[in-house]
Amino acid sequence: MASQLMGLGSLKSLLSNPQRSYLWEIRVLNPQGGSSTTPAMLTVMAETAKIPKRSHEVISIPYKQTAGIVVYGKDKLTHLFSCTFRENENSVIYNMIRKWQNAMIDARSGVANGPYQTDVFCALLDVNGNDTTVIKLKGAWISDIDEPQLSYADGTGLLKYGVTFSYDYFETNQD
Repeated sequence: MASQLMGLGSLKSLLSNPQRSYLWEIRVLNPQGGSSTTPAMLTVMAETAKIPKRSHEVISIPYKQTAGIVVYGKDKLTHLFSCTFRENENSVIYNMIRKWQNAMIDARSGVANGPYQTDVFCALLDVNGNDTTVIKLKGAWISDIDEPQLSYADGTGLLKYGVTFSYDYFETNQD
């Protein structure tokens, strides 16, 4: 695979077709708190999103008076995925998120209302709307929703808010 990326033809193709960082689509499988009118998968474009971070701890092994060696250690994930949504006038995204949060713990009774984890897919699209990279957040749930800014002085007139998903681990369509 590495040799395919290093060829001159591949390099020219990569430079003429760069991946756009603004075409993220978030797909929530079986949104919690739904009804018979709620789709099996809620699909919505995100204004902003980040590819989840993954890193490894570094283990230093000293040897006598040498610099020693380093090897990779434990896999580290942030377990957080944040994105920003723009709401439309029917408030479908905000209503789904609030229902999902109430399914986790009802704000009035303090009682959980059933399973709250689901899979969330983050698909990076090409300019034709086809998936190029799909990140699957396994066991995801909403851990935070920002306070939407409601202001006449904003100037854009767009209602948008950040949502943070917590998840167990993630996979990509390249794994």
